[in-house]
Order: sequence, then C-alpha cells, then structure tokens
Amino acid sequence: MKADPNKIEVGKVYVIPVKPGSVSAAQAVAATAVVAAPVAPSVVAPVVVAAPAPPERAYVVKPHDNLWKIARDQCNDVNLVDQIKKMNAGSLKNGIDLKVGSKLRLPAKKS
Repeated sequence: MKADPNKIEVGKVYVIPVKPGSVSAAQAVAATAVVAAPVAPSVVAPVVVAAPAPPERAYVVKPHDNLWKIARDQCNDVNLVDQIKKMNAGSLKNGIDLKVGSKLRLPAKKS
C-alpha cells in the first residue's frame, strides 16, 4: 500500500481511523468490527433467456382438406407438412387423417 496509497486490494483488512470526537467509543468499536470482517466477493450467475417461441395459429379443418393443402394455403410453405404433423401428433390419426371440424395448431405463416 505504500507504493500506491489509493489502491485497495481484495481480501485485505483495512482499519480506517475515526476522527476524534466524531463518534462514541462504542460506535468506533462497532464500526471497526464491521469493517474488519472479511467480505466474500459476490458471484452473479448468468441469466439465460430462452428464445421466444414462434407464433402459432389455429385452423379448423374443412371438408376436402389435407395437410399438404393446409400447409400451402395457410402457411405458404408445403415443406411445413412434417412440422404440422409434429405439432398435432396427439390429434391426428395415423399422422395424416384429418377430421372435419377439428382444430389444428399451425406454425407461423411465411410471407
């Protein structure tokens, strides 16, 4: 500390003198006890933010619909048929059989 009197090192204990008459003896002792206690450096955990889920839409199956037609007309991409199947795996029979009036979850419409 003699080389740079303004440098404070982590883990060192410093006793700061009290100006005479500014505090009582009891306050000075209490302040010394608090200052002399070593303080562990705080560790901040990184915050992980999940990417927002892509927007979904609902579609009600109409007569003569099939997954390819729905992907083409509602999502503007016939390549989304497999994604539509996965999104609706619990409600599609055999992975492709549609029931008129049932609701399907669809991925966001591509522009």
